[in-house]
Amino acid sequence: MLASRLERYIFRRNLRMFLLVMLVITSIIWLVDTIEQIRTIGTRAELSLAEAIYLSALKLPMLIEQILPFTLLIAAILAYRQMSLQAELIVIRASGLSAWRFLSPICILAGLVGLITMMVISPLGANLAKQFENERAQLLNQEKTNISATDAGLWMSEGDAHLQRIIHAKSMDATGNQLRDVKIFEERRGDAKSVSTGSMIKRRLNAEQATLEKGSWKLETVREIYPDQSTITYSQMSLQTELRPDDLMDGFLKPRTVTFWSLPDFIRRFQLSGLDATPYQLRWYGLITLPVLFAAMALIGALAGLRLARLGNIAVQAGFALSAGLILFVSLEITKSLALNGLVAVWLAAWIPPLLGALSCLLLLAYREDG
Repeated sequence: MLASRLERYIFRRNLRMFLLVMLVITSIIWLVDTIEQIRTIGTRAELSLAEAIYLSALKLPMLIEQILPFTLLIAAILAYRQMSLQAELIVIRASGLSAWRFLSPICILAGLVGLITMMVISPLGANLAKQFENERAQLLNQEKTNISATDAGLWMSEGDAHLQRIIHAKSMDATGNQLRDVKIFEERRGDAKSVSTGSMIKRRLNAEQATLEKGSWKLETVREIYPDQSTITYSQMSLQTELRPDDLMDGFLKPRTVTFWSLPDFIRRFQLSGLDATPYQLRWYGLITLPVLFAAMALIGALAGLRLARLGNIAVQAGFALSAGLILFVSLEITKSLALNGLVAVWLAAWIPPLLGALSCLLLLAYREDG
């Protein structure tokens, strides 16, 4: 009973410190990002302070997800350092509670934060990130290009105030700039004549291949079909577009905008469309491993905070802990890059750094505590 009571007490201490650190870091990030919105959007469109704060708030959950590992690390350092300064750790050790027991609360807290991030914060951040893009495009009067992958192929839309194009393709090549078996539907916008006649469709284009180049679509083996069913055939055709060669893949390669619950189905549809789903698989495994990653970061911080106050060099220990956390974060990014280039299996790239980090902390703890 004494051990359980002490563990609950340590858990509450860690939770309060985590919330405090989270509040401070989140406030700073919100302020900085609000200034960034004013600097980037405010110079191109009329933007009030309230709108800048609102836009920044839409990005906040996604930003919070990125800073949580280091928030846990800093909170663990401060919480255990505070208990060391107040001689609480000495009393806890004297009561017979080993380091394995009084470090378990921070691991449990980190695991819970990881699960909440995976199942709540990440989906919320993905949905709000999409809303941010829509709000930003509306403020800048930009026409947003929508792209999606289905079992039947790829769909996208582009256009302006006068013309809208809906494009369907069976598949896309690895570069993301070439579509195969393409159908393009063009419809008028703001044309009173077309509204009065009840026909908004201008024409339909069937092409064997469409290549996106700078400022234009290059179509090959094209059939141009009009509403009266008249048909014209071309070997090649060019269509002007505002899209850039990188825009097609950019429309897909935003794994953070896909929610945790939608990722498995999204990956399946992406693969059926003939596209590389590695970035989305990395995102999926990365979310699953968050509890382990967070526990590793929290343990790194806790081990630095366990040093007795009378021994000094706390700043050095904190510096080592932050460096270790940074190394773990960088190693995770490196393995992801290797997976994106097909050099490492996706699941290995996501699992190896968090597991190695957690096991290294446990090994160091065993060496320090058990000899």
